[in-house]
Amino acid sequence: MEPSQSGQPYGYRAEENETESFNPFAPSTQVDEAPAEPASDDVRAYRQYHIAHEASVKSIGLLHWLSGVLMLLVGIGMLIGSMTAVGPDVMWMLVVGGALAVLGGLWIWLGVAIRRFNPIARIVTCILSVIGLLSFPIGTLINGYFLYLLLSQKGQAIFDPSYQRVIAETPDIKYRTSNLVWAVLILFIALIGAGVVTAIVTA
Repeated sequence: MEPSQSGQPYGYRAEENETESFNPFAPSTQVDEAPAEPASDDVRAYRQYHIAHEASVKSIGLLHWLSGVLMLLVGIGMLIGSMTAVGPDVMWMLVVGGALAVLGGLWIWLGVAIRRFNPIARIVTCILSVIGLLSFPIGTLINGYFLYLLLSQKGQAIFDPSYQRVIAETPDIKYRTSNLVWAVLILFIALIGAGVVTAIVTA
């Protein structure tokens, strides 16, 4: 076989080194007669590369879920309280309580969908986070961090539909949450519970 002008035999093709993590299940533009299944090590390495980002995104879903539960319980409490209220307070409690109950249900769905890496929930959360940037300064910092998690390269990867296959292939890979995070979560839930009880008693 005669060498080409580059000095290599015709038909020779150099392989490029992969320097970034890639999704083995992502759609490919290359058509092979007999495509091979990705190696198990490649799938596991890809999951390990994104597992910490997964946990951070799931924390967004958990916060939305907890907020939804709070709104739902307060809304139900106001609707129950309207049964014993008199005067113009009845209509006000019905409207506000009904709105909170509906929003609570939507927030619960959003939280669950985010934790399942639903692409539609990602878009909705991005819109809400952009609006939340106006809540300066705490809301700006929190929602800015949310946008980073959702719009970064890793965020786009885990919300890609093909990533569900990666999760299915690696059920044994879990992110271990620190004790500090659990303590903060328990405290947050306790505060929510106290708020709900206070709202119901007041109503």
